[in-house]
Amino acid sequence: MLDSVIEFLLTYAKYSYPVLFFGSLLETFFPPYPSDGVYAFCAFLSGKNIISSRLIFPLVNAGNYLGIMAVFFLGKRKVRPFFNRRCYKEETLAKTEDWFKRYGTKVILLNRFIPGIRGPLCFSAGVCNYSTTKMAIYAGISVLLWNGFLFYIYSYFGKNFEDIKLFLIRYNYFAVAITLVSIVVFILWRRHEKLHKKV
Repeated sequence: MLDSVIEFLLTYAKYSYPVLFFGSLLETFFPPYPSDGVYAFCAFLSGKNIISSRLIFPLVNAGNYLGIMAVFFLGKRKVRPFFNRRCYKEETLAKTEDWFKRYGTKVILLNRFIPGIRGPLCFSAGVCNYSTTKMAIYAGISVLLWNGFLFYIYSYFGKNFEDIKLFLIRYNYFAVAITLVSIVVFILWRRHEKLHKKV
């Protein structure tokens, strides 16, 4: 998918700004969309003075942030009432909400650094009635930290787009591996805790 977007932007560079903005927004709803790669390529184009570097960072931040808050409100306003009526027992929702109260802030702060599950995490936060104020603040911080980190990486690699692509691929593999290991450890810890309580 990234190669198709790159090919389009090479032909129609003037559309880089709307593609960057709407793509950054879309990624929250459609995780397979390679928004980080598109951001990287736009930074690459700006390094060649094809597009303005001053617009890239604000556009990608705005797109990411609006997408996060949109999917959060979708879960909070539209889906949660449905779950309350038909899908979940109140006890089940209460337990999930309690988990978000305890770990939600850390999860949202790290949200942008975890590829593949960014959107589902924000959606789950909405369904679990996580604080809107906290979501707005910590999601904004997460977006700025992640995109600032990427901006630094892109500046470090300069005009070599292949190096940037390689970094993103390796980072995604690493982040997914760490996430999976963390989930397994958490599940095992919870099981151990339940067994300990029974004893």
